[in-house]
Amino acid sequence: MIGRVVQDVITYPPRKWARIQGSKGSIEWMCNGAVQGGDLVGVRVKNLSLLEVPFLKTRQDDFYQEMLHIEDILDGKTSAEDSPISFESGVLVMKMLATVGMYGDTAMRSITF
Repeated sequence: MIGRVVQDVITYPPRKWARIQGSKGSIEWMCNGAVQGGDLVGVRVKNLSLLEVPFLKTRQDDFYQEMLHIEDILDGKTSAEDSPISFESGVLVMKMLATVGMYGDTAMRSITF
């Protein structure tokens, strides 16, 4: 099995998608790929036609479950150590955004992760 994840929010329109390729077929997720609004998941099994399933949602839906998870951490129902959300990664992203805000496009050439 092999996969790829792309989050391109620099170009317009932004594009976010993921693909998993296995020996019997593939699954691809396209953020905001559904014509009706929402995400689109495509499943292809060898020798069968593509099955596309839309997942209707709004922009707010993208963050709702994450906010509930953070609330559980703050209420002590979930430990921060067991969370897939990393405070350190969040700080790194905020530093990057602050740098880009101060220096514009030239900052993108010099940011190291």
